[in-house]
Amino acid sequence: FPRDVPASEVWGYLTTQDPKLVGSCWRFWAYQIPDESPDEEVIELLDSLRQSLADLRPVLATRWDVRHTPMRLLARALELQRDTTDTKRLYDWLGVGLVSPTRDSAATDEASRIRSWLEGHPEIQKAVFAEGVDRCAESDEPRIDASEVWDRLYGSALPADFGFWCLNQAVGATDESIARYFLERAFGAMIERSGDEGLSLDVLIERTSVHPTLSSIFSDLGVCHLDDSYARRQERRANRARREDERLRAHQKWIDYVRSQEDALRSNRGAPHLLHQIAAAYFGTLAEAEGADPVARLGSVFLNDGWLIATALNALRGAIRRDDLPDANEIIRLRNRNREHYLALPVLAGLAESERAASGEPLGLDDRQLRIALAFRYSGVSDDQPTWYRQLLASRTQLVAEMLVLWAKAEIRNRRSHVSGLPELAYGEEHAEVSRIVSLPLLRAFPIRCASRQLVDLRYLLWSALQHGDRDSFRVLIEQKLSRASMDVAQRASWLLAGLIMSPDTWLRALEQFAQLGERRVRHIVEFLGYRTNVSFPIDRLGTQALRLLIRLVGGVYDPSRASGVVTLAMEASERVQWMIRRVAESSTEEAALTLEALASDPSLGHWRAELVRARDDQRVVRRDATYRHPNFDQICRTLDGGAPANPADLAALVTDRLDELGDRFRNGNTDDWRQYWNEDRHGRPWEPKHEESCRDALLSDLGQSLPDELDAQPEGHYANDKRADIRISCRDFQIPVEIKKNSHRKLWSAMRDQLMAQYTRDPATDGYGIYLVLWFGEVDGHRTPPPPSGVRPDSPQALKARLEEALTPEKARKISVCVIDVSAPAAKPQ
Repeated sequence: FPRDVPASEVWGYLTTQDPKLVGSCWRFWAYQIPDESPDEEVIELLDSLRQSLADLRPVLATRWDVRHTPMRLLARALELQRDTTDTKRLYDWLGVGLVSPTRDSAATDEASRIRSWLEGHPEIQKAVFAEGVDRCAESDEPRIDASEVWDRLYGSALPADFGFWCLNQAVGATDESIARYFLERAFGAMIERSGDEGLSLDVLIERTSVHPTLSSIFSDLGVCHLDDSYARRQERRANRARREDERLRAHQKWIDYVRSQEDALRSNRGAPHLLHQIAAAYFGTLAEAEGADPVARLGSVFLNDGWLIATALNALRGAIRRDDLPDANEIIRLRNRNREHYLALPVLAGLAESERAASGEPLGLDDRQLRIALAFRYSGVSDDQPTWYRQLLASRTQLVAEMLVLWAKAEIRNRRSHVSGLPELAYGEEHAEVSRIVSLPLLRAFPIRCASRQLVDLRYLLWSALQHGDRDSFRVLIEQKLSRASMDVAQRASWLLAGLIMSPDTWLRALEQFAQLGERRVRHIVEFLGYRTNVSFPIDRLGTQALRLLIRLVGGVYDPSRASGVVTLAMEASERVQWMIRRVAESSTEEAALTLEALASDPSLGHWRAELVRARDDQRVVRRDATYRHPNFDQICRTLDGGAPANPADLAALVTDRLDELGDRFRNGNTDDWRQYWNEDRHGRPWEPKHEESCRDALLSDLGQSLPDELDAQPEGHYANDKRADIRISCRDFQIPVEIKKNSHRKLWSAMRDQLMAQYTRDPATDGYGIYLVLWFGEVDGHRTPPPPSGVRPDSPQALKARLEEALTPEKARKISVCVIDVSAPAAKPQ
């Protein structure tokens, strides 16, 4: 697409797409079709998509990666349109985007693009609405239900004069149901004060009074109801004004209090609770604080009083040097009682402001102050990585590690989960040295029985030790921990997996025995392997046997699954199994080949068989490429002397040459060999081409006599994924497939791509080589060459061969040969 498959036909291939496949095949539908198709194809794509929706709904509802394709394509089509778009067609297009099972119009970028386009074309927006109302009126419902019409507007803001336009539509309507609906919308716009430009009660009364039907409808709506609505709206406005006045008075009172504390703030003696409020404004967590940067937020709180802003910033910068600061141990004791010191946020805000003003210069703090700053950071007040913290990671690594151990041990003892500072150890090179220092001491301190919520922190520490800890010390620690019989099952799974990664040969059998005692244990294995996708799994430490065990354990419990919406544990498990299968398939060793063969034959992995078979075939290609040796001089000489070919390329060239010779003999020989491909009447006159299998057998008989004895030509060769080609020609451990079609076959133009290249030449033994052979019978009653995807129908074997070769990319043309043999009856030959 779009060279060979037109936009009008491309969606038919989506219904045949294997839902178990992953990768570029689905990226094509999710991104390339809506985003990268040529501009001139987009409109036809959208029209054909609309016509194909009934067939496509199942796949759009089940494949998460294509559910937004219709909306993406619609958004692009709208952006290519001018104001002259046909309204009926546009209305149908807007319905295409609603086919997705997740229709929250505010949740996607595509919907935002559609809304923006509609809002930028208010007259088209109104026309679409009117078209929808007309269609609703034509339905069998007694009253217009325009919910689907509103859906087609994707939540876009209505034009400012929408109510007045609705009134005009009502006045001009000949259908009473349409008139009523538009008048109700105009009435609602006036009541809600939304889209009511040019509309008022007087205008409504004036325009409807001269129209008997509208006058009656307007009376039904009720002026009393209108008056009540105005009264309620007026009351709400008064309440809002009163609340706003109270807020402003309270805010002014607070500012007056800050001014009264100005001397204390400037001498670094401001009340801690006041500094806490100022720091909250600095970071933007105070409700009244607005602005893109700290100074702007303080300005919004202090009503842009420059003197107060300067005083507040000065007080924050001095917070770390106050005499009443708690030390690090007191901060931890407060945390144990679920309390936070008022000066925590001011200290962190002051450090941020100091480094902002000093442009990265050292802050000049002593060790006590640095420990306080670190303790406040770990207390959960802030989880970002400010410049001062990154500087300490590099220059005072031991101090950071000391504080983290002190903090984390207290948190672990109190059975807290998601301990601040631990996630950073498992990823990010800037924490590598700290991780090396603290991971093993914290793992030693971790209890062998813990709350389930603490497991995530154990996994952070194990991953940290795997990446940065001393290997010998960690290996000893794993043995010590796993020797404790009282360790709970969930924690044992994590330690065993860490052991497997650290020393696969040592812990392989132990993990296998552990997992055999129940699926719940496999669940704990998955939680360890997949709990964070941004931690790099140290796959290089696992041998093929360890991967085989994990694939069998996890794949035996969890089926292949595709991510859709919220990622579940089953999706994590499926992703990990696929990932491990791919890693085995990337290995060129014989052990990897035997492993994939065994896994593909394992009954417990039946749901994974298709993926394992593909991986097995891919691994054969990897192994073949890794072990391939160019033919030596003697082999080349034997091939040139008419002997056996040395590789698949030579074999393909030899067979192609023999087929060309057969074709020349059929046309120019004196034995009329073309007759064996035709059914003849009782007078010996050819009247109908034989069945393809009969043609294949005749060709195979002739071809076999012309090939060297070392070659074996057989019908129906078996290839990757249990597919069969018409002929297989083999020599020693390599072979090539030959796919045969008559020129009248309905899949003439697609079989080379969909069968020969997609199925047969994937077999490693072919090295990608294959032959596409077409038998040309000419134009016979009931047997005619099908039209090509584009251009004129070929009228000769030479023209057909040229058209088929044009469909091959330069890379494919090196390995795929096209042969067209003319077996047409003399009377049917073109003049």
